[in-house]
Amino acid sequence: HFLIVIAIILLVVLPSALIPQRRNKQLQDDDDTTNWMDDYTDNLQATIEQILIQNSISNPSTFNDTSSPQYQALDWMANSGDGADAIQSESIQEATPYIIQRYILAVLYYSTTGAGWRNQFDFLTNTNECEWGVGANNGFNVIDCNNDGFVTLINLWQNNLMGVIPTELVHLRNCTALDFLTNRLSGEVPVEITEMKLTYLNLGYNQLSGTVMPEYGNLVNVTYLMMDFNKLVGTIPPELGKLTQLSGWLSLEGNSLTGTIPQSFVGFTNATWIYLNQNDLTGSAEFLCDALKPVEGYGYTNVNSSSPLLELWVDREEVNCTCCNCCPVKGN
Repeated sequence: HFLIVIAIILLVVLPSALIPQRRNKQLQDDDDTTNWMDDYTDNLQATIEQILIQNSISNPSTFNDTSSPQYQALDWMANSGDGADAIQSESIQEATPYIIQRYILAVLYYSTTGAGWRNQFDFLTNTNECEWGVGANNGFNVIDCNNDGFVTLINLWQNNLMGVIPTELVHLRNCTALDFLTNRLSGEVPVEITEMKLTYLNLGYNQLSGTVMPEYGNLVNVTYLMMDFNKLVGTIPPELGKLTQLSGWLSLEGNSLTGTIPQSFVGFTNATWIYLNQNDLTGSAEFLCDALKPVEGYGYTNVNSSSPLLELWVDREEVNCTCCNCCPVKGN
């Protein structure tokens, strides 16, 4: 099952990352243009901090703690020679969105113990962030950007990320895909993530705690949602049923979820794989058999089914489901 996940990601989810298309258009300016930093060299750190506070990017108190990822990112931006220096814009107004973006990626690096990553992918180097890790993660880009140089995808799967997911990611307004599969992320997923315009979210195979938040239902454009094999507890919120654009995975497998499967799941008429097994769910999934009509069930193939649903997995000894493909009870 894990290998299938990897194959789909490689073949379907990240094809755009094969094209090292993007370079911040501001970097294409002639070298003799005025640089925004010329007027701010003497108070660069204070200037960047003011930008971040005015745009509500981070809690201002975090800049008072020199051990915080936010302070470390600010310090890198202002004092390393590799941070803000890479932003070639003529005015502070033009540079501001790129200052914010570069800072947020630095916060991600420090929040997830970047020094211990399996591969640094050029993070925190004096190159444009859209060039970090081009084609370097199993042949795919680590960062994808649009033609304006704004991040649209972050792909850091299987890279030994340790720590927490920073709330600052919500301010990457153009980002539609986050892939943190198979790392060592811990703590609760920040609710702010559900305010992003994501079409793809993969948090599987980490050590994340907390619950499946009702706010995940706000990700109405998401086509893949994977939170399998973490340490999630509680019930599955009915608000998840709002994710009617799911056309790939919904995977909550391998947690400690309780209660019953929400009736709202009948709306997953475009989903291809639904994995709810290896939890502590009870009750029945027969209503999903009637509504979604999966192509394959336990011991049979429905050759007449026009449903896109190929696999529906529950713990069949705990959840009644005659059309489910799998699985034995948790622990067996």
